[in-house]
Amino acid sequence: MKQVPLPRRLWLPCPAEQLNDELNRLCAWLRRRAVPYGYLSPRAPLLANLTLMENLWLPQAWLDGRSRRAVFHQVRELLAALESELRDTVVGSELEAWLSQRPSQLSVGDQELVAVLRAALRRPRVVVLDPAWTDLGSRMGLLVDASWWRPAPDPDPLMQEPDWIKMRPDEVGRLLM
Repeated sequence: MKQVPLPRRLWLPCPAEQLNDELNRLCAWLRRRAVPYGYLSPRAPLLANLTLMENLWLPQAWLDGRSRRAVFHQVRELLAALESELRDTVVGSELEAWLSQRPSQLSVGDQELVAVLRAALRRPRVVVLDPAWTDLGSRMGLLVDASWWRPAPDPDPLMQEPDWIKMRPDEVGRLLM
């Protein structure tokens, strides 16, 4: 079955008090339809008692049966694709040391990088952006092929680019039928 191209960026307006429900509904809907998706939130649910590598690998092992080694190689490739200032901080001989850290040892920027890496490992067709996600910088280049869906009460400064399309959340389902 051929996949229909999705709009690049969708703003899904919803009232602030319904935001968490809408995020949960979208993710559950994508999961039920087996659409590969990523979810980006600054409150990335990283398990504190696991290393970064374990936080990246375990979802892939559970969902796709991928080995730790395969995920490590994919992480290395993803990081190598980033702009040099990001790549230089964690690639090379320091990559294994960086991946052996616990989430509490990371800066906020590194926690966001791990959230983007985890989403990119799924090769998502859709990325659901929590409205609190504020960084559309160079690391988001890892997700450039995905359609970004952002439920939010109002458009924010991140959504000023002309390629954001406004669509009601209940209409989004027809895009993947």
